[in-house]
Amino acid sequence: MLLCADVLIEALPAHVERNIFTYSVPESLQTQLKIGMEVIVPFGRQTRVGYLLRTYRKRPEHLEKNQLKAISQLTGKQGMDETYLKWLAYISKYYLSSFSQVVTTAIPRRLSTRIR
Repeated sequence: MLLCADVLIEALPAHVERNIFTYSVPESLQTQLKIGMEVIVPFGRQTRVGYLLRTYRKRPEHLEKNQLKAISQLTGKQGMDETYLKWLAYISKYYLSSFSQVVTTAIPRRLSTRIR
């Protein structure tokens, strides 16, 4: 069965309006996922680090199955817990800042996975 996940892509350029994207979850990773976990995803021609925000079984109606890219791998790091993510979402709305920017600022650089 298809499992989809909303992923917050870390440190996107300012001109990218959205920062939450939907990915499919390979069957081999489905039992290992936790909200807030760091994941590695394809993003355009690059590979980026993101944070798992939620999972669901139904594919979004505006996306075809072949439009969904799959999560590449898990970093094994628990980036944030669910309560902390909710608080960061509140902070981003309160200060009129992007969620991605707030999350990137909230996580110390040494704890976040870097892709070269």
